[in-house]
Amino acid sequence: FLGVPERFIHNNKNATDTATTNPALVNMDFNFFGDLDGNPLDLEDDAIKAKFEGVGSLEYTYTSIEAMDAIVVSAEWSEKAEDEEVFFDGMKFVFGSNAFATINDALEAVKAGGRIIVLPGTYDEDVEITKAVKLETMQAKLSPVVDDEPFKLDSETAVVITNVWSINNTSNVSIKGFTFTGAARVRQFGPEVSAGTINFLFENNYVVDTDEATIAWKQTVYEAYGTTEKDNATIPGFISLAQHGTWMHDTRIIGNKFENVSDTHVYLLSVANAVIARNEFLGGDRDAIRFDYGSTYGYFDIYDNKFEDLEYNGIYIRSYTFQWGTPAIFNIERNTFKNIGAAS
Repeated sequence: FLGVPERFIHNNKNATDTATTNPALVNMDFNFFGDLDGNPLDLEDDAIKAKFEGVGSLEYTYTSIEAMDAIVVSAEWSEKAEDEEVFFDGMKFVFGSNAFATINDALEAVKAGGRIIVLPGTYDEDVEITKAVKLETMQAKLSPVVDDEPFKLDSETAVVITNVWSINNTSNVSIKGFTFTGAARVRQFGPEVSAGTINFLFENNYVVDTDEATIAWKQTVYEAYGTTEKDNATIPGFISLAQHGTWMHDTRIIGNKFENVSDTHVYLLSVANAVIARNEFLGGDRDAIRFDYGSTYGYFDIYDNKFEDLEYNGIYIRSYTFQWGTPAIFNIERNTFKNIGAAS
């Protein structure tokens, strides 16, 4: 329900009716009630409560539209039994159906294109993504560039990822609202696909204090054609989109904060169209953004980013050409650079 009506249910009473003669019979459990912008209503507000006159039951209200059809993950549910009811923020889910204790179990259960919401906690699991999916937290719409407190490692609201997320030849993957640290990386790999992959979105995440990089910086290309190997040890990058011989179409990296990241922050190989905007790259011993190999085409919009205290390059376009007559056009605007290139 979007918008605030005079009443959610019209209960036709006359002057002699009572709760006994005209009881509230309508059940409105398991719904979402919000304003026209999709923000949840405060159901404890007296003025809002009055709009539910005639409603007999109003339980398990969803606190976001996204949660209505999502699979939910909480590390605190590891001891739950199959089909046991679990609760979060007043919402009810069923363990083993739309609630799980691990991200991997949720990925196995989710339908292609579905949504997984990961609740606060620390998740120490290697993950392999093999289908289109939206991976989100409850703060997916909040950027750590604006407010990083909810993302801090000691925050009760942070969803902390400590291991590698591998994307196996998959399009339409979005990752929003997480905190990545330690050994965490996000890497794409797989066989050569002539049609390429499309729509990788990394938005509103906080990447902080990663493990020391094991691959030395080099001026020349790391791997000219990318990798088919999940555990590749020759291509760098916290975000590493380098599937073997495959174009990565329409990549978006938006509103993230990278802080003290010991690796190339964003490594892109054979890219067609990308937006990298409103990020902060603060401290690191490699490049912040690196376009490797020689083939890129389309539009590359890099704007409103902050680059600071980086030992190598803020933006390293190692080389670029065009593909089949389509030019590569880089628009690099309104970025700030401070203390870049100390390693030189």
